[in-house]
Amino acid sequence: VLALKRSDSDRSVSSNGDKSAGQGRISEAGPAGAAQNKVSSVEALQTGLKKRFDSVYDAYVFFDINGDWNLTIVELRLMLKSLAVEVPDIDYAFRALDGDSKSTQDGAIDPKEFTSIL
Repeated sequence: VLALKRSDSDRSVSSNGDKSAGQGRISEAGPAGAAQNKVSSVEALQTGLKKRFDSVYDAYVFFDINGDWNLTIVELRLMLKSLAVEVPDIDYAFRALDGDSKSTQDGAIDPKEFTSIL
């Protein structure tokens, strides 16, 4: 049982790709705002999760749709949309969670990586 601060119905995303099942807007900025968006992307993710979950563990379990203990960019995007959490640069936030350097980035976020930054 997850300790969500919002109802479990927020997790539903239409299987046919209907975006109305949790519209989260992703804002984009030009080159001038790119550096700020990178910092604010991680902060937006942290703030959004703190408002909706009692623990980082609960958030990770919620986001890991297939339960394989490896959170992918697809899972992150789907769950952020279903929760209506706006993150300026989801790709940057994902890379920030997926290890500190290119050599440790494997394209999936494990629980240790997730909890270390959040």
